[in-house]
Amino acid sequence: MTVSWYRKWRPKTFSDVIGQDYIISNLRHSIEKGRIGHAYLFTGPRGVGKTTTARLLAKSVNCLDGKKQNNFDPCGKCALCKSFESESMVDVIEIDAASNRGIDDVRALRETIAFSPTTGKYKIYIIDEVHMLTKEAFNALLKTLEEPPSHVILILATTEVQKVPETILSRCQRFDFRPITKELLKQHIQKISKDEKIELSDEGAGLIAEYSYGSGRDAISLLQQLSVDEGIIDVEKVKVMLGILTENEIDSILNYAIDGKADEGLKVISDSISSGIDAELLAKMVLRVLSKSIKGNYDSDWSKQTQIDHKISISESWAWALRQMKSHPEPFLVLAAAFLETQTVISNKNGKDNGKIIVQTEQAHVLTPVVLQAEDTINEDKKDDLHTLSAVSWKPNDGEKELWQKLIEAAKPFNHSLSTLLQDSSLLSFTSGNPGTVNIGVNFPFHKNIIMDIKNRRVLEDLLKKITGDTFMLKCSLIASKDESTDQSHDDDLAKAAAEVFTE
Repeated sequence: MTVSWYRKWRPKTFSDVIGQDYIISNLRHSIEKGRIGHAYLFTGPRGVGKTTTARLLAKSVNCLDGKKQNNFDPCGKCALCKSFESESMVDVIEIDAASNRGIDDVRALRETIAFSPTTGKYKIYIIDEVHMLTKEAFNALLKTLEEPPSHVILILATTEVQKVPETILSRCQRFDFRPITKELLKQHIQKISKDEKIELSDEGAGLIAEYSYGSGRDAISLLQQLSVDEGIIDVEKVKVMLGILTENEIDSILNYAIDGKADEGLKVISDSISSGIDAELLAKMVLRVLSKSIKGNYDSDWSKQTQIDHKISISESWAWALRQMKSHPEPFLVLAAAFLETQTVISNKNGKDNGKIIVQTEQAHVLTPVVLQAEDTINEDKKDDLHTLSAVSWKPNDGEKELWQKLIEAAKPFNHSLSTLLQDSSLLSFTSGNPGTVNIGVNFPFHKNIIMDIKNRRVLEDLLKKITGDTFMLKCSLIASKDESTDQSHDDDLAKAAAEVFTE
């Protein structure tokens, strides 16, 4: 049986650990100065070296020849190092808290802790996934952490540090492991591929590193899977293995949105899903590209033409789509909606006249198409009429509902589409003051973008002043459907309505 490469290439010395320089340096200095802690907590995402570093620390403190000239790395030659590598070292005990999580398991641990180490200087307990312990088990562990024997070192590892009680955290030296950078991962798998005598293109290595999301174990596992095929491992092979689109293909989707070419953009999305690309992964890839663009680390036509606030608005639409797909019966329709929202945000904010754009609003939990003119952000011909608009009679005793209806009616002459959007929104709160606040609730990010557009916001604030005689500041908040996750009929209606929109 072939040994998994992530085990074969597991670091054997501190020098082999990548991407955690500060942690390794700190541990080396601790060993050098004899200031080894009695309890450590290693936290961070999976595959970044937590358990490996714990084992190296256990190996180093017990090494018989870990001298300064070796930079306090384990020598790998002494009897204790060899027994450690053969997994016969009795003084290093690894416990999986996911399967040994009860109070009885911790009590058994406490009973063995009292015994001195058999061969080495220290007895080391490595508790992996420590956040899985029960509350009672944590309480039992607490006593050991408070008064540990001098020959015991406890190393706790977890991917979810927020689940570890504060009483445990405060008694440990905490080290936060970071995701390994793309460049370091790329160099690491290139070195492994060279030693394993397999051909790996530079672009292929980059793609493996990028979609390993900072996990060294995932990168090495992907490389081993790809090594089975004959020939060079290039971008196309990696793409097929991961089931992803390249950044150029993502760019084409966003470029179609910029250019107002809905048919072409939706076809790319449809073809991608038909070819086996997971819809959720596609949304994540779009968000990944948007994130790079917002950070200024991306160069493409659509990125150059789109302002940063527009990119943030677009990312909200795709993040919404990602959430919706978890329960939606037809993921393509959700992606299509996100694409059209992208087109709408760009056309509305950049002032492009692409004719009529389909926008979706939610009313009675059913998506219905509303036609929004790109030039309808504000009717400039009627803008000056705001100053001559006669005050609409409204008094506080009339109530918020009456105010909301009067605002919708007053907005019609100035921007009919905006008035329609208000009908599909709700008045969340109304606070009087100088100025007062009016908070409007909407269901979609692009609805918020339209309402909070500086021109639209000024129109609504001026209308509120005319209606009430007081000054108000407008706010807008995203609200979730109250039965978003449980009402299956809502999903069916959404799918039916969206299908009608996209087949027109």
